[in-house]
This record gives sequence, C-alpha cells and structure tokens, in this order.
Amino acid sequence: MPFATRSGRRIHYEVQGHGPPLLLLHGLLQLGSHWSLKGYLPALTDAYTVVTFDSLGHGQSDTPHDLEAYALKHRVEDALSVLDTLSIDRAHAWGYSMGGWTVCGLASFAPERLASYVVGGWDPVVGLPVAYAALEKQLKPGTTVDWFQVLLMGARRAPELAEAIDAGDLDALRLCMKACETSAGLDEALVRSGKPGGCCIAA
Repeated sequence: MPFATRSGRRIHYEVQGHGPPLLLLHGLLQLGSHWSLKGYLPALTDAYTVVTFDSLGHGQSDTPHDLEAYALKHRVEDALSVLDTLSIDRAHAWGYSMGGWTVCGLASFAPERLASYVVGGWDPVVGLPVAYAALEKQLKPGTTVDWFQVLLMGARRAPELAEAIDAGDLDALRLCMKACETSAGLDEALVRSGKPGGCCIAA
C-alpha cells in the first residue's frame, strides 16, 4: 500500500494508466478511489498516468486534529509530496471542490510543477467565506447553522460517501471543512506569497 511522507504527513496514493502524469484531487468527504466512479478513470488511463490520493483527513491518509495542518500551504505540500515520491517533475492537475482549492494553491505556490490545470466546483477568487455569507443572509437574524452537519446529511445520500463518512474521522473531516471555510481568496494568497499564479478554470 503506497504512501508519500515527504511532507511529514502520510498520504495514501494510487497510480494507474500510461502516458503523461495527471494528478486528480478529490473533494471534501470523498476519497481518491472515488475518481473510478462515473467512468473517470477508464476514460483517462489509456492516455494518462493517473495519480489519485486520499487528501489529508480522508481515507487512509493521516488525520491530524490540528487545524493548521489543513491550511492551503500544507495541502500543496502534500500534493507535491506525492509527485516527489513518484519522481514527477510536472503534471497535469484536475481538482474538484476542496481538491480544486488545492489545485489553485499549486498554481499559486508551485506553478512550475503544473503542465496544465482544471478546477471544478470551487470559486478561485472568493472561496467559501463569501458564499457562506450570502447563504446566511437568507436566514432569520440570530440563526446559526452547522454547515458541516448540513454537508454530512446531503453527502450521506450517496452510498459511497456514506461509507467513507462512517469509516472516517469526523473531527478531522470537520477541520478540513473549517480550513476551507476560513481560507482567503486566491488573489489574497497570491499577494501574501508574492508569486505569480495561473488562471483557474472554474466549472
């Protein structure tokens, strides 16, 4: 069972296919293996060497109970750890939701490691804080919502997500979501880093 540990955190990964390397990054509550659903891997492995991994806090990867461990810079380090373990200098990257957030981080902080990238299900400029603020405006004053529990209820409708949730560490998963919730937009991260980034394709 392969693991990358160069970031100091144990990240479980899998490799399938032949061709140029393509890194697939899953969303919150999902697993790297879920990319095999809906025909993604069969459609990609004839043309690409597809690398999937369980993001920190998910599946067989480490599940620390420290919010800082889930910050974007560490997400980027974990993805680079997988590439470094496989001796991949540059890869195409495709991320969905939380994985899209990480791909935006790769484009910001390590653009030289990306051949191309696609982001789906994530706003690269405002992230989640602005989206939540818009939702909360629709609520009665003083109403509080545990968005993590809302997410769990919706996710459990999919059998593969319900299985991953039941087998997972809920405290770690909550911290994953909190890190996304409190993350600044990509442009602010760029200002702090002083590094140029590419343009994400939001879908």
